[in-house]
Amino acid sequence: FTRKFYNFAKCIYSNEQVALEKMTKNLSLNRLRSSASIMLDKCVNGIGLKRPLKPINGRIQMRLAKLTDIPSIDRCNLASLPENYSPQFYENQLHQWPELTIVAEHIHGDSFQEDDTKRFVDCPQEQPNSNIVAYVLGRVEQRQTATEYPLGKCVPVPSEADLAEEVVQQESPISPEKIGFVMSIAVMGDYRERGLAKNLMNQLHWHLTQCHGSTGIGLYVRTSNVDALYLYQRAGYEVVGVLPRYYGDGEDAYFMKKHLSEKSTVNNNNLGTLQQSHPWQSGPLPWRLPRTIYNEKL
Repeated sequence: FTRKFYNFAKCIYSNEQVALEKMTKNLSLNRLRSSASIMLDKCVNGIGLKRPLKPINGRIQMRLAKLTDIPSIDRCNLASLPENYSPQFYENQLHQWPELTIVAEHIHGDSFQEDDTKRFVDCPQEQPNSNIVAYVLGRVEQRQTATEYPLGKCVPVPSEADLAEEVVQQESPISPEKIGFVMSIAVMGDYRERGLAKNLMNQLHWHLTQCHGSTGIGLYVRTSNVDALYLYQRAGYEVVGVLPRYYGDGEDAYFMKKHLSEKSTVNNNNLGTLQQSHPWQSGPLPWRLPRTIYNEKL
């Protein structure tokens, strides 16, 4: 049995190493080997293999966040990530980017109904039968090209397509693009491997295209965070640069980006109109909020 499991782990290691090499293109081989080695260790120790999920006794609903969610979002962040934020940060996020602040909550019963009119009402009490178990925070920046990197100096990893694009840009005027950015995403430990991060990211991508006409999105991720790298790679992100010593503990960060091909169905020239239109309420059913994204009864 041990020999069979070892061969199985080697197979997984080989497949994941190929995926990482494709994802990072010409990035440092030492970084790739380090990430692939972590994957092999996880497979050999059984950490990366799927295990029976802990029953949650209810369903998980995705919706837009509100001010009263800040304590729950903060608890989720503290329990999941080493990068933490102040309550003022979350409050500013909700006021500036309400349509890009999305949460997943555990509903213990079927009586809870989301009231969108109370998203910015500072109620004294939280809903007693729900709690935030995952979230994603996004924002939008206007840049000349999608290859410009936010939040610091990033060392790019140019591809042939980038070099060709640079030649074209030198011969023609550049129009600004609205580029999305993932500020933070987290899922509580007991709620992972249920597709919550994937659902949150897909919803954020849709909001970026429908509400802002964004043509791309970027994010930073620790070079050692193999689980996140694999999630983003499967979602269509590519590593395009490295930011040395980006994190407080000195660890480097990969900058990853994704092209958003979904076309907007609203007028992208009027942000006020976009916010009033609420595409998550009037758009296609698969994208409407709130909606259940995980139910043990299904």
